Amino acid sequence: VRLIPYGFFSTGEMVANKEGQYVLEWKGDSETDYSGYTKIVVTLEARDGNPDPSEHVLEGVFGEGVFGE
Repeated sequence: VRLIPYGFFSTGEMVANKEGQYVLEWKGDSETDYSGYTKIVVTLEARDGNPDPSEHVLEGVFGEGVFGE
């Protein structure tokens, strides 16, 4: 999530690895500046055909110095 100006993008679906831990592998577009995106929201998505985020499960903030700042 980017707060100003507000924006967000999906990093995709988390999947369980062999150990049963949920992981996410995501690679950004080299043409996009992600430096303003400092917050992450993990949501639980209902498989109901509605693309809008459902329930917030976890929220966090990246510390200063992230993304080469």
